[in-house]
Amino acid sequence: MELNKTITMVEYTDYFLTTVKFLDIAETTKTAYRTFFNHIKYFFQRKKLKDITKLDIQLYYKYLSEREYRPGKYVSSNTIRKHHDFLKQIFISAIEDEIITENVMNKIKKPKKKEFHCEVYQEHEALKLLHAVNFTDLKLPVILSLFYGLRRGEICGLKWKHINFDKQYILIIDTRTTAGGKTISKNTKSGKSCKMYLSGFLKEELDQEKKRQQEIFKTKNLDERYICVYKNTLKQEKRNTPITPTYITNSFPKLLEKNNLKKIRFHDLRHSCASIANANGETLVNISRLLRHSSTGITSKLYIHLFDELNRDTLATIEKSILNQK
Repeated sequence: MELNKTITMVEYTDYFLTTVKFLDIAETTKTAYRTFFNHIKYFFQRKKLKDITKLDIQLYYKYLSEREYRPGKYVSSNTIRKHHDFLKQIFISAIEDEIITENVMNKIKKPKKKEFHCEVYQEHEALKLLHAVNFTDLKLPVILSLFYGLRRGEICGLKWKHINFDKQYILIIDTRTTAGGKTISKNTKSGKSCKMYLSGFLKEELDQEKKRQQEIFKTKNLDERYICVYKNTLKQEKRNTPITPTYITNSFPKLLEKNNLKKIRFHDLRHSCASIANANGETLVNISRLLRHSSTGITSKLYIHLFDELNRDTLATIEKSILNQK
């Protein structure tokens, strides 16, 4: 493709997706950017790159925010922020290629992230869920997220070599994610490994599953095999193969609907873990460690509504203690 000042926004974006700069990006980000390209094609059409204005970008964000990609489902503010990052990279690249001299993205503030609100399960709802997942392929994933706050990718990345039954710990070190229709393995979100205590309840569940797999695979050594596998699928070729993050995301709402349970996302089990810990008096520091956040500031920001309730109860206790003295 000839790069000149008459090139369109769509043509240059298509070119950018084949450059070395793009090849250095993580696979999951590449998949997202290819999806973003479809929006760019639809919105900008034949508009030249050099003619893109601040208003064009703002109208593009408006188009995204009003787009209903499924009934009742709209593009999130977080996704629009990712579009912003993508556009910024495109215009930086265009300056380097001497197609434009000014980056219009420098005039545009990154869209604000909407305040985070999540649905959580209380203890009685969590117990109903545990009964519902019994004898399903979601049993271990639900336990690992609800009790340990694990993300779906971390759950799918767990191998038997990561479980130490004697010293009673789980090693969270790998994650599996879906990108471009493929499931790939990589390091955890923080890039660091983490040891977590193996409770008696989970130890018993894992012990049963390990014995089952040892019998299926006719070997005691399961180190390189994944813990969470398909057991109840009707497709023989999938049986005892690793479950995927996409399977968890798609199957979880169906399970809730089938059992008349409150609708939440699978990731909200992680939030439920934090909520239940908070309700039972755990400190912000301990909850932050459990969720493996890099700082308590992240935990506080994500769960500010929970800690607002804790602060309210604490202040009420102090007030009662002082004012009710005789």
